[in-house]
Amino acid sequence: MSATAGGTSGTLLFITSHDSDDDLRDDSRNDFTTATVPRTVRVHDMRSLPLPPSLDREGFAVLLHTPVATLDMTPEDIRAKALDSVAKAISTAIGANRVFVFDFTVRGTGAGETGMPLERDDSGEIVKRKADRRAHCDYTVESGPRRAAEVLADHAVDVSLPTHFAIYNAWHPLIGPLRDNPLALCDTRSITMDDLRPVDIQQAGGREGQVYEVQQRDTQRWHYVSDMRPEEMLLFVGYDSSAPTRFVPHGAFDDLHARAPVPPRASIEFRVLALFD
Repeated sequence: MSATAGGTSGTLLFITSHDSDDDLRDDSRNDFTTATVPRTVRVHDMRSLPLPPSLDREGFAVLLHTPVATLDMTPEDIRAKALDSVAKAISTAIGANRVFVFDFTVRGTGAGETGMPLERDDSGEIVKRKADRRAHCDYTVESGPRRAAEVLADHAVDVSLPTHFAIYNAWHPLIGPLRDNPLALCDTRSITMDDLRPVDIQQAGGREGQVYEVQQRDTQRWHYVSDMRPEEMLLFVGYDSSAPTRFVPHGAFDDLHARAPVPPRASIEFRVLALFD
């Protein structure tokens, strides 16, 4: 597969079939994942789309924002300086009644995490992790509503989940242009539930979680942002209580046609609960 205008080709990790029960330990994630194999897929450049992608159509959008989180920040700095800024930017973009930023993760590539050792916060959660090349969805039909309810309980707010709520991932590079392990997102209209397999995971503090891992099919349509910069933020659906944009598979991919130079990837992602009703 050769590079052409408007995209590239790259390698993601996919599950081999829904029938495999072989579980492998993945120490970088502190959970169990199913066996995966690398597959080369076409990855379309969002910059070349006729219309900008949208949350209501593809399940993802590109926002312009003023980056607050930087590579040299500690977890405490990020909590103190970045979370409110991210919440305001997302609230303005999507028109939610209330927005809660409840989690964040810094990721990089290589054994040294772009020169940064793995670190854990006060609760023991890893806050600097390797780029995740598995094609996956962060939540499932079961775990999305459960996690949303947990977030409200953790924030001790006197409100119940409305009819329409959503969990988003807000992702942006910490250095740019990003060419090493960029993030690929799958158009939610190009997948079916037959492509997804639920996998139970153990998360920080002993909390039970569940994700979808993905089986590759030629009908899937993958996208990325070429030469992405820190002031560009990818906002995509983790779980949406309203159809059709419920799940967006995603994963870091090895760009087979990346232009030099290719500095090691460093990125940050925020998990956001939005209430609409």
